[in-house]
Formats: sequence, structure tokens, C-alpha cells
Amino acid sequence: MCNPQEEIRGVHIAGTNGKGSVATILYTWAVNNGQIAGLFTSPYLSNFRESIRIGGQMISKDLVRQFVTEYQKEICSGEYSQFEVLTAMAFWAFRETGCQLSIIETGLGGRDDSTNIFTPLLSIITNISREHINLLGPTLDDIRMHKAGIIKKGTPLLLGKMDADSRSIFREIAQEHDCQCWLSEDLVKVEKNGTGYRIWLQLSDLRFAGLEMSQLSNIGRENLTTAIAAIELLQNKMDCSDITVHQWLALLSASPSAIGLRGRWEKIRSKPTVILDGAHNNAAWLRVCSELANQRFEDLWIIIAHTKGKSISTFLKHLPQTPKLLVASTFPAERAQDPQMIVTCATTQNIESKVILDPNNALEYILKLAKPRDLILCTGSLYFIAQLIASNRKDR
Repeated sequence: MCNPQEEIRGVHIAGTNGKGSVATILYTWAVNNGQIAGLFTSPYLSNFRESIRIGGQMISKDLVRQFVTEYQKEICSGEYSQFEVLTAMAFWAFRETGCQLSIIETGLGGRDDSTNIFTPLLSIITNISREHINLLGPTLDDIRMHKAGIIKKGTPLLLGKMDADSRSIFREIAQEHDCQCWLSEDLVKVEKNGTGYRIWLQLSDLRFAGLEMSQLSNIGRENLTTAIAAIELLQNKMDCSDITVHQWLALLSASPSAIGLRGRWEKIRSKPTVILDGAHNNAAWLRVCSELANQRFEDLWIIIAHTKGKSISTFLKHLPQTPKLLVASTFPAERAQDPQMIVTCATTQNIESKVILDPNNALEYILKLAKPRDLILCTGSLYFIAQLIASNRKDR
């Protein structure tokens, strides 16, 4: 392939949660700014082509066909995982299509990740919490060292909101690598204002007044802050004459759905409200609980399916109210948790629960029971959320 990663001008993003959201926000900004932009994220929801986006569209079938034809021997050798093949395809496609900015999300960790083979314009670490301890290690220090692996000599580093110890460690490593280190909250201030948010940009010589934002739950305040901070830093490295940050935020305020981020506090139905959120670890579930606490509804109903090795006990303890019913479901994957174990966990916390294996059947069952002012939360693995998205309930 002649090392396509060496020709990439991009952003590399690691973190426990939020990295996909930050990556998608940056990508949509670049596309709206007139850039030929590429995005590589994982996991995909229903089609592997979703992982690679160029110019606002999934990678074309023609490009996929060209890549597979040219590198069929390597792909079929059995030496490379699916993720490694997708990573190679992404770098190759971004070079072939002349991408001016490529946004690359790590798959797992950072230091040993397949994506960690290029020198970016900017490195971002969104946040840190315990995850994938069987692969990254049991302690936060183990996980921090994996994430810190994306820090490159002389490449600016942006840190999202995280605990003080993680922030201090990353800043020290950045200093050792001669990297300028920025904190997102020092560059962008996002404050709650009624039903929306007011945003101040700190690096722009006070060019922009506060901006009103609404309906941004599907993005997340912290992710939005980190993404806007990254945009502020990237403006100095790119030709960004088509649309200013001010104009882009105004566009986003008018239509948050323009980001195209699926399965992150995504409302797919009203009366009753149905929310999809691919929260799949304790930190993400606590965020969901916080979001639930800000919502107005009568009864809460939950449908959940997640991978093995995850416990929902913390999630259930922090719910703002006891669910009327929790339905444990599943999805077609070897790593899917036995739904009966989810029911057992719910039972220990005196939550009424039952098993319905098919996600769509589970949702149909609860829709027959719920009242118009109720809220139905579907959460857990993104693979589970993908099945609900694929059922095309958005237009109901």
C-alpha cells in the first residue's frame, strides 16, 4: 500500500467514552467547512461501510471493491483481523480520495491499537474509566498508559474532562514528548441555560458571543466541549474560510440531527418517548442516569442487552426511579450476555423483569403497555441498538 498513513493529515482520538461522538462532530464540521474529510469509527451498526465515511457518505462500494481486488491475497491470508483490514482500508481510501482532514478513532486502548501508526495534527483523549480490563489491565494506571500511547512527539494534545490524576499523568507525558497540552474546559465554556446551552469560545479573541444551543442530549455536553475545543485548535492548521465555528454552531443549534450520530440518546418515537443509547460501561450508564434525571415522564421502562463481563448493578442503583419493568434481551453475537443473568441482577434490586430475546419484540411488548407520557429506554451494546435502528422506527 506504500504506507498511506504517512500521507494522512488527521486527528487521532482515544478515550473510554465519547470518542466516537467527538470524532463525528469534528467530521461533520469539516464536511460543512468544505473540506474533503474522512472519518473512521467503530463499531459499525449494520454495515461495515459505516466505519469509513468520506465527504458525508459511507465509503463507496466501488472503492471497497477496488481495495479488496488489489489486496485480496493479504486479506485472505488469515494474518489480519477484521479491524486491521478495515483500518488499512480507511487509510488507503482517505489517501486515494485526497482527504484534507481524516478523523481517526481508536478501536481499543491506543498504544497497541491498529490505528496508532500515523502522526496526527492533533491527539485527543476524551476521558478515562475502567474498561476492557481483560485486555487493557485491571487498574486505571494500566488503562491510562494504553490511552497515552497515542501521544506523539511534538503533536498537540487535547484532554477532555477527566479525573485530576489522569489529567496530571497525561500532561506529564505530553511534556516528556514536547507536546503542547490543552484542557478542553480552558478553551470552551459550556453552561446550562434553561432548556439549552450557552457556549463561549476562549481562543478566538472574543470574536464570538455566547450561542444558544438546545436538544443536545444526543451529543453530550462534555463531548461537545471537547469537539469545539478541537475545532478551535484545528482552525489554525487548516484553510477554514468556508464556515466559521460561529456559523457552524448556529447550524448545529438549528438542527442537532445534522451530526448524524446514531444510538447516542437518540429519540426515535414520542408518546411514549423511546430513547436509544448505546451506553455499555459504568461511566456511560451513569451519564444515562443523569440524563434520565433531567427528563419529565411518568413511568420508566427499560430494555437492555449487553456483552459478557459487564454488570448493570451500578446502573440500576443510580436510576432516578424504579422501572415499571426491565426487559432483558440479546443480540446475535458470541459475546452477548445471557439475558437471564440480567434478570437475576434486576431481581436482587427488586426490579420486575423478564426475558424477551428479540429486541424488536421486546420493544413492541412494552409499547403495548406504556402510557403516552412514559419513557422507554433501550440501552446496552451498540450491536443491540443497531437492531432497533435497523427496524426503521424513526418515522413513527
